[in-house]
Amino acid sequence: MEIKNCEQYVLAELEAAQRENDELRDRIAELEREAAESDARKGESPDGEVGPRQVQIYKLNEPFETVYLTVKDSYDFGHSENSLVLTAEEIREKAATEEGLREVSEIRVGWSRDEAMSVDTRIWPCQLRTGTQTFVMDLWDNGRNLAEARVCKDEEKPRTGNYFPAYRAEELERFGLDLLKKRLLEYADKLDAEAAKSEGDE
Repeated sequence: MEIKNCEQYVLAELEAAQRENDELRDRIAELEREAAESDARKGESPDGEVGPRQVQIYKLNEPFETVYLTVKDSYDFGHSENSLVLTAEEIREKAATEEGLREVSEIRVGWSRDEAMSVDTRIWPCQLRTGTQTFVMDLWDNGRNLAEARVCKDEEKPRTGNYFPAYRAEELERFGLDLLKKRLLEYADKLDAEAAKSEGDE
C-alpha cells in the first residue's frame, strides 16, 4: 500500500511490529516446548542424561588419546624379586624432594616390573559420545570382540585406574607423585615396624 500521510506510516509500522512480535512469540513457544521435551527425556533416563534420540555417534575411525595413572603400593615395593631395595631412611630421603620422588617413580617394581608411578598414554582407534559421556573403544579379532572404557569428565577428580583425556596428563602426574609419596612414607613406617618386631623377637 502506498503511504500518503503520517497516519498511514504509523499504522504500517505498527502492523510490521505486530507481525514481528507474533513471530517472536511463536519462536519462544517453540523453544519452551523443546526445553520441556528435553527435561522429560532426562527424567526418563536412569542416569539423568539425555535420551536415546539425542545420542551422537562420532566417526568410528576418529581416534581419542587418553592418559592412565598407575601408582604401586607396599606389596609391589616389597616384592622379593623386584623390590625398591631401599631402606626406610633412604625412602624418606627420596620422598622429601621432587627430584627424589621422580627418581623412585622410575624404579621398576613388583611382579610386573612396571614403574613405581607412571602416566601412560594410549590412542584408541574409536570413540563414541552419548549425551555427556565419552567412551573410547578398541576392536580386534575381526570385530568379534569389543573393549571399551569410559573417559572421565573434566570435573571428576584424578585417580588411579581410570582413563582421562590426554590434556589432563600434567594434573594426573602431579596427583600420582603426591600419592606415591604418601604410599612410600607408609611403606617406610612398615619397614621400621618390621625391623622393630624382628629386634624384639631376638
